Amino acid sequence: MFGSLSRNFSEVPDGALTQAAPLDPETSINLDAGYRFLRDGRATSIAFYFVDYSNKIEEITFGPQDRYAGESSLQNVGGIRAYGVEVSGDYYFENGFGIFASGSWSSSEYTEDVIDASEVDGVLRVKGNQVVFAPTLQGFGELSYTMAGVTIAANAKYTGARPVSLSGPEAGDPSAQEELDSYVLIGGTARYEWRQFVFKVQGTNLLDESYLASTSGLGPGTARRPGAGTYFPGSPRWFTFGIGASF
Repeated sequence: MFGSLSRNFSEVPDGALTQAAPLDPETSINLDAGYRFLRDGRATSIAFYFVDYSNKIEEITFGPQDRYAGESSLQNVGGIRAYGVEVSGDYYFENGFGIFASGSWSSSEYTEDVIDASEVDGVLRVKGNQVVFAPTLQGFGELSYTMAGVTIAANAKYTGARPVSLSGPEAGDPSAQEELDSYVLIGGTARYEWRQFVFKVQGTNLLDESYLASTSGLGPGTARRPGAGTYFPGSPRWFTFGIGASF
């Protein structure tokens, strides 16, 4: 069994020193607790966490009502409160088969609205909204087989829907955030060990799934409203090859 409690502090970014709006430093309280079990051929872990994050700093683009429309500045956007659970299991069997699986469920939301003069009523309504680009569900599973130095594995990765706008439509429901759809990627690995050499080939997105992987919500230009962000497609099918040696 394990657990930890910490309080963290982050200085204001250097870039904020050149802007007029003052910023408060970010702080957070982190609580983790869980259980790990390990025995020959079996490993299981379950972990719970809670985070209370205050004075979050994001780069916000000014809206059309502001005289600096289109420009951006660093601002405190209230806080984030998050909690969740992560579970994983790793099992190997005497016949050469192995199974690994992991999954997580989390909830993270903004705890305060943002005071912003560029909004019609002077407030950007984000309180209670999910944190941008934070999926509620994620999962990964892999089945492998090893014999005579050869390992073959197939895996699947699931990424759940995640919001990509801070708020809802202008003059609409502020909780109606835009979301990117969930997706599943299928992958595979082949590995061969011979003497001190290791040969490996890995394939990702083997079914050549089309999906949106990320958005400008990850950095500057975070979209306030649905349809205002920039979205980037995920990688198509691709392979990597590698050779390693130990001496």
